[in-house]
Amino acid sequence: MWERIPVGRNLTIAPEEPWEWPFDGDEERYPTIAYTWATVQVSSIAAMGRYKAYISELDMLTYNQVNWRPYMVLRQFPLSNMCLRDQHLWRVRCPMICFFAVEWHLPHRVSKQFGVQQRTPPEYVETSVVLHRTSRQHNKNVTNWEDHHLMWLDMWNA
Repeated sequence: MWERIPVGRNLTIAPEEPWEWPFDGDEERYPTIAYTWATVQVSSIAAMGRYKAYISELDMLTYNQVNWRPYMVLRQFPLSNMCLRDQHLWRVRCPMICFFAVEWHLPHRVSKQFGVQQRTPPEYVETSVVLHRTSRQHNKNVTNWEDHHLMWLDMWNA
């Protein structure tokens, strides 16, 4: 979130050493974007005070304060090529399945931040209220999630 919106953002402290671990010629060992936030100035404001400050900042946020393309910023360190892996899958609209959880991958809703033109508002996609109510707690009798999510698996495999 801090990459996009300045609300509640801690100040980053530039690391003295850009990256302390050896690369050994392996570009996958370069840092990811999360490394940007590895060293931050921690806030000393009490939790309730932070909450009120965040609400106030969100209320005053303008369009120009939002970084719509956070991944286009030049970094002071080389990014791991893991950050760019599987680019051919980034724009696929499909169900993502992890045991009991199924969520739609809808990249058209966030494409602007990756430098792709995005329609405003994004095209509506029904994401199934029933699907969002699925949980392990309310489905203790389900022992085979593969069978339970067969419809989504068929869609994924199509």
